[in-house]
Amino acid sequence: MKNSAYINYLLVGTALAFSVSPAPSMAQNTASEPVSAAGGSSPGQDNSGLTDIIVTAQKRTERLQDVPVAVTALAGQALQEANISDTKALSAVVPSLNFTHTASFAQTFIRGVGSRGASAGDEQIVPIYVDGVYQVGMTAGIFKLNSIDRIEVLRGPQGTLFGRNAVGGAINIVTKDPSFTPSAELGLGYGRFNELKGDLYASGPLTDNLAANISLMRHQDDGYARDVLRGTREAASHTTSLRAKLLWEPTDDLKAKLTGYYVEAGDAAGVVGFPLNGNTAARRLDPNVFLGKGYKLSNSFSAFSDSKFYGGSFDLNYNLGGAEISALTSYSYFTSDFQTDNDSTASTVAGPLTDSRFRGVDQHYTVTQEVRAASTGDGPFKWLIGGFYFRDLLKNPVYENRPGLSVTNRGTTHSVAVFGELEYMLTPELSFKVGARYTEDKRFANTNDILSNKIVKDKRKWNDFSPRFTIDYAFAPHQRIYFTYSEAFKSGVIIQPVTTASINFINVVDPEKLRSYEIGYKGDLSSQFRANLAAYYYDYKDVQVIGQGVLPSGALFTFLQNAAQEKIYGADADLTFAPSRSVTMGLAIAWLHARYKNFPKAAVQVPRPDGMGNMGIIVDVAGNKVQRAPDFTAGFNGSFTVPNDIFGGRLRFSGNLSYSSGWTFDFIDRLNTGDYVDINGRISWTSADDRYSLALWGTNLANSHRLLSVAETGGGDRANLVRPISYGAEIRFKF
Repeated sequence: MKNSAYINYLLVGTALAFSVSPAPSMAQNTASEPVSAAGGSSPGQDNSGLTDIIVTAQKRTERLQDVPVAVTALAGQALQEANISDTKALSAVVPSLNFTHTASFAQTFIRGVGSRGASAGDEQIVPIYVDGVYQVGMTAGIFKLNSIDRIEVLRGPQGTLFGRNAVGGAINIVTKDPSFTPSAELGLGYGRFNELKGDLYASGPLTDNLAANISLMRHQDDGYARDVLRGTREAASHTTSLRAKLLWEPTDDLKAKLTGYYVEAGDAAGVVGFPLNGNTAARRLDPNVFLGKGYKLSNSFSAFSDSKFYGGSFDLNYNLGGAEISALTSYSYFTSDFQTDNDSTASTVAGPLTDSRFRGVDQHYTVTQEVRAASTGDGPFKWLIGGFYFRDLLKNPVYENRPGLSVTNRGTTHSVAVFGELEYMLTPELSFKVGARYTEDKRFANTNDILSNKIVKDKRKWNDFSPRFTIDYAFAPHQRIYFTYSEAFKSGVIIQPVTTASINFINVVDPEKLRSYEIGYKGDLSSQFRANLAAYYYDYKDVQVIGQGVLPSGALFTFLQNAAQEKIYGADADLTFAPSRSVTMGLAIAWLHARYKNFPKAAVQVPRPDGMGNMGIIVDVAGNKVQRAPDFTAGFNGSFTVPNDIFGGRLRFSGNLSYSSGWTFDFIDRLNTGDYVDINGRISWTSADDRYSLALWGTNLANSHRLLSVAETGGGDRANLVRPISYGAEIRFKF
């Protein structure tokens, strides 16, 4: 008990100084059995074959295989073995998920449905929840993962229970809860590009019914690109995070959890760049301007993207006997500050074309409140009802594009929703479920155009009714099929900045609406083999897409518009084979047909005839591929633990390989990634008592140099590449 005493001292200090603790999460947090990345057994378990995975995908604690929803669930240990250290890397283990970004704005797609916008005031179509708390803002979706219990990726519209903008699906991140068994863990690592990482986790009891934990993490690297003229390292990242929780369980029926977090982070990977194919307006003034390419850049300054967020939540669950009441209250503050070099050159000739830059500062002050009541017990009739309140204040003290745009913004969003779901088991094998959600959104925006000294205001109101109907039939032991019809909507938006008053344009878009038809199969065909399959058809209307406009200066700018109708259908499969606790394999495949069904006036940018910048044209893109929607993706993951002791411990090999047919950044497939392969691997040794472990890891081992993102502007095409092959080592201690 010597170690537990030290841990208790640490936790008591944490409780006394409790105001803050790190980042986001979703729904109730329930402990799940250790599972591998493929969903099989973890080394060290006595049993062999498949294990149950516990999820809260339907706001209840359920086995993954009992949930009639397409869900990929990953335990924290599985994420570590797959080298998944941030949200961007989730695409490597969830093939139907495409986690991309433009500048500092996350653009997450599931089954071809995702966020196209890249402006403050817009929101994700695949929302991220951390410990049940909705993460606001397009720039809030990219962050490092720390002290993760599990991540659930829900595919398909989740408009009934998750609600807010969950059109493409939802990502539910659950962090570790405090434990009444004292424990602590310390990790230290070093990798390529001078990457340094350290993390500390401690948990234990404070009293008989009060427990606490604390999680600390620091990560930094020098950047994987270099500015060849200025001699600086670029695309650097850093994160400092702190999270703490207090768990109070005075009775078996009452549980209260208080969470606090604080995070400072920076990731310049999406804001640095080079002129793709030499397309830049800077060459008009300086034909001999040096053009960077790939990882060798030539920018006027070091682009940056920094963020800070802090807040807390209070989660209360009370079992009344026959029903459970849940209430989750949260407050968060989030701010981001980023600046990009629009032409990605460092010309020595002064002029508006060679000194084009964009800078934006966003500030979000957000309050959410969700209250649910759900039936308990094993009767044939189950129900769940709830309400959700959301208020967000957005400020843009800086939002400027040089030349031609300088505004400040202030906007508020109020949203109220009520939802419910009823389930009746006609027989022990056959059940029917019906649910619905009604939402009312109000938005207000106020923009001050500094250049023209004018103010533009706008306010809008939208409402929506989204139903869901499911038939679930268990036709054999451990095997079921289901059919679901569901709807979801993305709220209308007054984009920040609303406009510049000088061009008399207010950028307002109406809600999107998606109707989904899905049939699925979930089955454990043996104690070693699991197959989860789904096929779907989407009818997607009033899609919010990016258009192009012209500022008074003649520069092109982007705005959001309702323009497209999309036709999407496809199928995905998750297969797991776990012949023993030493061997686990998983194969995930996703086939997708996503095309624009009706889009006659798509505004696109194409290179000028002289190749020095872009110009806007209008084209009909009906039949073209939807942005960021690869036709085919596949991922294989596996792990093997050597049966015999090696140096008195366990030696484990794990890795994943993913393939994508590639995807396009624009409407006409002018800018695309091409097909590519990603390979990640890890070799670890763990002592027999599980107290020490050493690991060697590698990411992007195929050294893919594909495009990470492309920004089309009048100044040209600014592009950047994914992080090249990286490798490193880490050591972990458990107490």
